[in-house]
Formats: sequence, structure tokens, C-alpha cells
Amino acid sequence: MPACWQLLPPPELAHLPARIAVESDLCLGRAPDCDLVLDDPAISRLHARLELRADGSLWLCDLGSRAGTRRNGTPLAPRHPVRLDHGDSLELGDWRFGLVLGEAGASEQAPEPATRLTRIERLGDLAEQRLALLLAFAAAQSAAVRTDDLLDNLLDYARRGSGYARGRVVEFEPERGALRSLRGGDADGLSRSLLAAAARDELAVLESPSPQRLRQSLLDARLKRALCVGLDPGSTPARLLYLDTDWNDPGAQADAPAFCHALARLTGLALQALARREAERERLALQAELERARVVQARLVPARREAFGAWRLALRLAPGGSVAGDLADCFALPDGRRAVLLGDVSGSGLGAGLVMATAQAFLRAALALEPDPAAALERLNRHLLEQVGAGTFVTLWLGLLAPDGRIDCIDAGHGHVLHLAADGIRPLASEGGVPLGVLEAPDYRSETLRLAPGQGLLLFSDGLVEQLDARGAAFGLGRVGQVLRDCDGADPETQIAALLQALEAHRGALPPGDDTTVLALRRG
Repeated sequence: MPACWQLLPPPELAHLPARIAVESDLCLGRAPDCDLVLDDPAISRLHARLELRADGSLWLCDLGSRAGTRRNGTPLAPRHPVRLDHGDSLELGDWRFGLVLGEAGASEQAPEPATRLTRIERLGDLAEQRLALLLAFAAAQSAAVRTDDLLDNLLDYARRGSGYARGRVVEFEPERGALRSLRGGDADGLSRSLLAAAARDELAVLESPSPQRLRQSLLDARLKRALCVGLDPGSTPARLLYLDTDWNDPGAQADAPAFCHALARLTGLALQALARREAERERLALQAELERARVVQARLVPARREAFGAWRLALRLAPGGSVAGDLADCFALPDGRRAVLLGDVSGSGLGAGLVMATAQAFLRAALALEPDPAAALERLNRHLLEQVGAGTFVTLWLGLLAPDGRIDCIDAGHGHVLHLAADGIRPLASEGGVPLGVLEAPDYRSETLRLAPGQGLLLFSDGLVEQLDARGAAFGLGRVGQVLRDCDGADPETQIAALLQALEAHRGALPPGDDTTVLALRRG
């Protein structure tokens, strides 16, 4: 006798043959057209398939079920068949079947297609199954990871628990009359009056074909029983569960509205939980992206302190968020001079940080080719207009430092520069210029400044002077001058540390209002 595979039903199903021959592919699930129907709310409509291949081997494939399929206790990956062996156990939800490789003819007669395997503890009529359906529905909704899965589960359990033949989940805006089907088929022929009532009151039922209702909609005129319930009251547009069936359908349950109302409330909670999980995933993903951007940006900022020739420089950049829009750099030029710059990109966050990195890289390349600061800024201005577009601009102070104390500089709309001299602290006079990215043909002109030994410059972004305290008072230029006078003669790094310490004390418990960048420069 040739060998054949035989499926062993659970012992409690004593009314079934002890052995079921597997002579071809066998589909198991809750749908009526399955080869073996498991009448269990936790079982998916198309749960799993036994595949009998040409070489006689038998394979088990999970079809994307909710409750899962296991071989010898090990869960199967959906739609990835595994080969079965003699003595294996197959578990579909709470159902467990044995598998043996026996002799053909030794098995009992296999059941006809669509044999309904039913638990012996199965509840009686539809109304008595409501609690089991609700529990299974709650489990299915908690396991769902997509909105479509939540809505499909709702339609499935609503039809089974109500006895109504048809179901749709729709989106409805009563004010505009806009109606769109989300799941379950098109939205043609639905009662607008019933939808509007459900959008207002959460539950609406068409129980009898009164003459008034017959005049209200085409659906009523066709004598269909219908109910409609809202999933998330107060939302716009309203998401609604709509069920209908023929008026004389004996399967429709009188208490279906209360049951469907419970399903809709559970689904609304599940949708909210899913939205929160999705929002949290997006928040964490954005946070990770911002952290990566912050790390990359930190590598673009030069060292906190540098010395080149007689010059001493210190720099601190404190982002207001994860990514700063302030621009600061210091680098050597081919002709022996040193480029020092500080600026501020309009806006904040990742977009401003990207513009900052672009401007910094472009300036390094432009100054390496063209040592004239005016020409370099004109090139950067064209680049920003072409690549970034209108609405984003950059204020910038750029200085090229020579060993003899000469500085060729341009102030493109920045303005936050102080001259630290022996006779006092005062704003650095400059002809000024418009910020980068504003005009197509700005007239940038280089100015020359000479610093005597002991003199210096302090450059800063507006985050320093505009930071508010708890009473709404800004830190201001006056406090900056006072701090610098208190540490007169100190090195640039000490000056910056004193400024940031005073700023933090001024801010108190308030978060930073903006990026704060300070660059101190001194000729020794």
C-alpha cells in the first residue's frame, strides 16, 4: 500500500473520524468555503493551508492569520511554508491536530468539503455567543497593527454578531454631504438621514418602514433594515459603521444595535491607541534623525579654542533644539590668512541646520578658490537663491584675519559684533549689507579693520541678547557689556564662559529661546 498523510482531529471532536486522509491541498479557516471549517471567532477566515506536493511531502503554510499557526509549538512566519514530518502537531489558535504518515486505506473516509468543525463547548444561538464574540473581537483589535485590519475586524464581527447581511465603514461630513467608503464596498445607496443621525448621536437605527422614513431616502424605500453607529464621536469627518440587510431577513437580531455599539466603541479606542503608537513611532524616528543630525553638525563646528600666530579664538555653540541654525567656523586659507565667520539662518530645527551646513561648506570651497570675501559672499548668495529658494535667508559676519592684525570683513545683515578695545566696548561700526538669500544682486563691499595688540572682537547670535527671563525681560546688550567689563583682560574662553553662565542665570528654569553662539577673538 502506498503511504498517505492523515490528520488527527482533537480528542474532544469524537463525532469526527479518528483519522482524516490528506489526499490534496487542504484549506483550514472560518470561511464557509474552506475545506475544513473551524467555527471559532479567533480563527481567521483563511487561516492556514496544508500543501501536498508532487513528491508526496506535506507542507504547512500560515495565510496571515490573526491567532497564528504553530508547528510543534513553534509559530510560523506568515506565508512561509514549512515541511511537516510524521508525528508533528499542528496548532491553529486553540485547535491542535496530530499528523501521521500511514497506509492508504487505513484511514476513515475524509470529510466532505466545508465540513464544520465545532467545539463541543460551542454556545447555542447567536445571542448567547455575544460575550465570546466580544472577547475574541477585543483580542483581535489589540493585536491589529494597521487601521485597515481594525476596520476589517469590525465588519467581520459586526456581521456575525448582528445577523445583518452587509456592512461598510464610511467617512461622512454632514455639513458638506461628503461620503467616502473606507472598507466593505462602495457607499452607494446609504441613507443620508441615518448617517447624519449617527454622526450626531453615535447610534441610529432604521427599525420600521414608516411613511415618513420611506420619503427620506432611497434605501428606506427598498425596505431594508439598517443601523449606523459612530466609531469616534466628535471627530471630523465622522467614521461610521453602517450595517443593512433585507427587511424580512430572519437572521437579523433585535438587539444588534447594542452589540454593534459596543464593537464600535472598542474599535474607536483601538484606533486611538493605534494613532498614539504611530505618533510615538514617528516621534522616536524623528528624534533619532535629529540626534544623528546633531552629531553630524557638531563635527562641523571648529574647536572651542584655537591659536594661530598672535590671534587667540574661542567659540561656543549652544543649540536651542537638537539641531542649530547658527553658523560658525574658523579655517585656514591658502594665502596664510584665517577665515572667521558667524551667522544665523532664519527659522529653526532640521531645515535651518541643513541650510547652515550647506552655507558653511560652500563658503569653505568659495574662499579656497577666491580670497576676496565680497566675491565669495556673492557666490553664496546666488547659491542660496537657486537651491534654497525665497523665504530663507542667512545673516553673516565674515572676517579674513592676517598675521599683522588686519581684518578684511563684511557684515551681511548680522550686526552682532562688539569691538573690545582699551578705551571701552562698543558695537563695531560697519557699512552693513543685506542678508544672504534676499536680493539677486546685493552690493557686498569688503571693509578693513586693524586690531592693536590686546584688542579683540566678540561675535554672537541673537539668541544671546534676546533670551528672556521669567518676567519677560531680555538679556540685552547692556548685560553683555557688563559681563565683559567684569572680566576685563581675561582670555577669550573665559569671556565666553562668563557670558554663558550669566545667560543661564538670567534664563532660570525657562528653556532656551533660540540657538546661542558666541565667538571671542583677540590679538595677543
